[in-house]
Amino acid sequence: MAKRPVVTSISSGYASTTTLNDNFAALVAAFDNTLSRDGSTPNTMDADLDLNGNDILNVNTLTDASGKDILVETKANADAAEAALDEFTDLYLGAKASAPTVDNDGDPLQVGALYFNSTDNKFEVYDGSSFDVAVDSIPAVLPINKGGTGATTAAQALINLGAGTTDEALALAIALG
Repeated sequence: MAKRPVVTSISSGYASTTTLNDNFAALVAAFDNTLSRDGSTPNTMDADLDLNGNDILNVNTLTDASGKDILVETKANADAAEAALDEFTDLYLGAKASAPTVDNDGDPLQVGALYFNSTDNKFEVYDGSSFDVAVDSIPAVLPINKGGTGATTAAQALINLGAGTTDEALALAIALG
């Protein structure tokens, strides 16, 4: 809503110079409190601008405090994120019931592309001509030679790790990493 100065009506002539001067002062104050569109003062925005749901039109640039164009930066960041996601999904193909013949975009497979064979529970990697098993089944317990304890209980973890203590909290912490 536009700000309007409060002026007092003068019913006849110039009955009161005080009222007339007060009205002129209110008009001057209202003009001084108006944002200048030509770049002259006052031209600072010290409060939020409420557009009541309307659009901002004909903007050349929107810059942050350091002078960077916000729209250009946002577009560049969105493009970089999209490219990174595309690169990731070209290499990790997700879970599939059988070996894929193309990547998720329908493009030829890249060497090193991975997918999880949900039928055999195996991770497979593409070597340039076919998929080879990278991880043979996903075990419920990670064996010791693969970085685990090979145990499902704290006591068994102690035995498997050769720990000479009965501290179950310590064994559980070791078992869980």
